[in-house]
Amino acid sequence: MKNKVLLLIGIASLLITATALILAARGRQYMLENNNTALRSYRGKQNDVVVPQGVKEIGDQAFSHRETPESVALPQGLKKIGRLAFHGCPNLKSIEIPEGVASIEIMAFAECPKLESVVLPQSLVKLGSKAFFKCDSLASVVFPESVDEIESETFSECRSLQSIVIPNSVKIIGEKAFSLCGKLRSVEISDSVEEIGEYAFFYSGVTSVSLSKNLSVIRRGVFLECPLGTVELPESVKEIEPRAFENCRVLKKVVFSKNCAKIGENAFNNCNSLEAVVLPNSVEEIGEGAFRGCYQLTSLVLSKGIKKIEKETFSICQTLTSVDVPENVETIGDGAFSDCLQLKSVILSEGVQEIGKGAFSNCKSLESIVIPDSVKTIDKDAFVNCNSLTIRAPKGSYAEQYALENEINFEPLE
Repeated sequence: MKNKVLLLIGIASLLITATALILAARGRQYMLENNNTALRSYRGKQNDVVVPQGVKEIGDQAFSHRETPESVALPQGLKKIGRLAFHGCPNLKSIEIPEGVASIEIMAFAECPKLESVVLPQSLVKLGSKAFFKCDSLASVVFPESVDEIESETFSECRSLQSIVIPNSVKIIGEKAFSLCGKLRSVEISDSVEEIGEYAFFYSGVTSVSLSKNLSVIRRGVFLECPLGTVELPESVKEIEPRAFENCRVLKKVVFSKNCAKIGENAFNNCNSLEAVVLPNSVEEIGEGAFRGCYQLTSLVLSKGIKKIEKETFSICQTLTSVDVPENVETIGDGAFSDCLQLKSVILSEGVQEIGKGAFSNCKSLESIVIPDSVKTIDKDAFVNCNSLTIRAPKGSYAEQYALENEINFEPLE
C-alpha cells in the first residue's frame, strides 16, 4: 500500500513538473501584457501557432519577421491586430481571423510572400493602409460588408490576386489600393463607392471593370497601363483626370458619360487600339495630349462645348482620315493634329480664330482644309510638311493671304 502511495505521489510530481515546464515554455513563447490580454511579442519556434485564449490584441510587430510560423490560429474575442503585427513572416501561409476583430492596422500582414488567401470577418471596421502589401501569393480575398474604406496600397503588389468584388459598404478605394496586381483581371465595384483614389489599379492586369454609378471623378492614373478592352463610364462621371487611362494599349472602346465636362491631360494617351471617340456636347475642356498616340483612331466626333483643342490633343492619331471641328471651337493649339499621317480632310467651322504652331505638321496626306473667314491668326509652321495641301477659304480672307505668302495651293469657296 505504501509503495502505491509513493508511486502516485511520484506521478503527481511529474505531472506538476511537466505542467510547470509547459507553462514556462509558453511564457517564453508569448510576451503578454495588460492581464494577459495583449500579446506584445512571440518568441516561439512553432510552425503551427495557436494564440492563447483571452488575448484581445496582437501588438505592433508581435510576429514581425518570425521565420517559423506557417499557420496562425487567432483566439475568439480578439479585437485588434496591430501595426506590422505579422510583417515580413516569410513562411506564413494561412491565418484564421475570427469574428470580433474590428481593426487590422497598417502593414499588419505586409510582405508575407506565401500567404495565399484571406477571409476578413464581418466585424471588421478598419483595414489599414498596406495591410496586405506585397503578399505575392495572395490569390483571393473575401471582403466583409462592414468596411467602408480600402485604404491606400492595402493590396498593392499582390501579384497573384485574380478577381475582387467590392461590397456595398465601401465608399472609398484609396490611392494605389490594387496597383501592380499583375494577375488581377476582373473588378466589380459596387454603387456605394463614391471615390477611387489616384493610381488605384495602376499597372494591374484588369481586363474588365464595372464602375460605381456614384463616381463623379475618374482620378489621375487610376487605370494607367491596364489591359482594359472596353470602358463604359457611368452618367455620374463629370471629370476624367490626367493619365486616367494612359497606356491602356488594348482599349478599343470608351463610352463617355453624357455629363462629362472635363478630360485631363494625357487621359487616353497611347491607347493604341482605340478606334472611335464620340465626345458628348457636355465636354468643355480636353487637356493636352489627351488622345495622343491613338494609332487606330479612325472616327472622331468632337463636342460642341469645347473652345480650344489643346496642344497635341490628337497628335499621332495615324489612321484618322477626316476631322470636322465644330463652331464653338476658337483655337486649334500647337501640334493639335500633328503627325496624323493619313489625315486627308479637315473642316473648320465659323468661329475658329487661331491655328497654332505645327497644328497640322507632318500630316503628309492632308489634301484639303476648309478655313472660315473668322480665322485671323495662322502660325507660319502650322502646315509644315503638308506638301499636298490645298487651303479652301473665302476669297479675300486672311486664309487666302496666308496661302499666298506660304506658297500653299488655294481654292476659293463658292
